[in-house]
Amino acid sequence: MSDESFVNEFVEESSFFMKNSDVIDKSVVTIDTYPSVTFKVRGKMERSGITIPMIMRCWVVFYEDKIVFLQSMGIDNAEFKALEQLYFLITNSVIFPDQYK
Repeated sequence: MSDESFVNEFVEESSFFMKNSDVIDKSVVTIDTYPSVTFKVRGKMERSGITIPMIMRCWVVFYEDKIVFLQSMGIDNAEFKALEQLYFLITNSVIFPDQYK
């Protein structure tokens, strides 16, 4: 996680499906003692000829030998901004009980 080029490449690859993507923020965090990357990306998605402005917040948890994605995505509008705090609360409530045995 200390290799910034790894984090940058991981974020870029994780948001490949968005056109004209713009990384709003990214950082290395801890979720229930596990190293994680969180990032927020704004871009556009095309479906059936319709282009939709989208925004995505993602947490990627490196859990032992697995990668766990917690992802929220919606139309880039006030509703996403209002729900973003709920996404943070949900992520903050995640625990991995195996480590407590």
